[in-house]
Amino acid sequence: MGNVVIIKLVDIIIGILLTNYVVQYENQIFIFLYNSIEGIISSLKGLLFYLMGSPIGLKLNYGFNNFLGQFFLYHISLWRIFLHGTSPVLTSYFKYLMLPGILGFSYQIAMMSDILAIATFHSYCIYVNGARLFNLQLKCLTSLWRVLIGRKFNPLRGRVDSCQYSQNQMFIGTLSFSILLFLLPTTAMYYVVFSVFRLVTLLIDRFLLTARNLFYNIPIYSIYLWLVNASSVAGNIHIIWKGFDEVGNVIIEAKLNKLPFIYTIKKFTPDPLNKTRQQKNLGDVFRSILTGVVL
Repeated sequence: MGNVVIIKLVDIIIGILLTNYVVQYENQIFIFLYNSIEGIISSLKGLLFYLMGSPIGLKLNYGFNNFLGQFFLYHISLWRIFLHGTSPVLTSYFKYLMLPGILGFSYQIAMMSDILAIATFHSYCIYVNGARLFNLQLKCLTSLWRVLIGRKFNPLRGRVDSCQYSQNQMFIGTLSFSILLFLLPTTAMYYVVFSVFRLVTLLIDRFLLTARNLFYNIPIYSIYLWLVNASSVAGNIHIIWKGFDEVGNVIIEAKLNKLPFIYTIKKFTPDPLNKTRQQKNLGDVFRSILTGVVL
């Protein structure tokens, strides 16, 4: 309980100091954030124009590639218009938006995570659209592959059964499979590029969450108790035999040893805070990327 109270006081003090700093330099900070977001948007536009050409010598479907590039550029343009429209409002009320930072440094870390999500919202939209399209093509190719080998999925029994298809069905299935197969590299290119952006964003968000949890688990009060040799950090009793006195009584000396420093930290440090979001392990993330499931 002492650790929790001390850390919360330190958290609030740091939050007040940082909020005071932000309020003093609000114009410079807002300009920095605005320029950073503009830089991200410009970089994404340049990347999309590069992908709409022949990136690293890949021979992609020109029409489909141009369509996807223009579609994603439209997303970025919409996001830029939204930022320009809300910029005067954010400038006027930026000071009031930062005032909740006095609740603590951990609260400011959470605000940084939200700012990161807002700044990269356009790249997230592109990633979601690319992932949905990639996942849809994979499912269609899987179904059409069953047509080519004379099989179909039976939803009643939950298994793949044999099936006799007509010539027209085989022709349509083969044609559709060929079209989707040759369009898949173009979709996969956009999906892979923006999946990397999504992974970087998730890593930064995980880093901020870990930093907040580590900050809340700094055992300041436990270290203080160990330094002052408080009774609450007492460990084993060390008894030393001194001998006998004149009347034959046994003389012993008892010392109360304090716990080892590492053991004190482990014993009195508060339990780690429960994670506010479900975190996927690396296996689930890798499986999601291969199948086009949105992270």
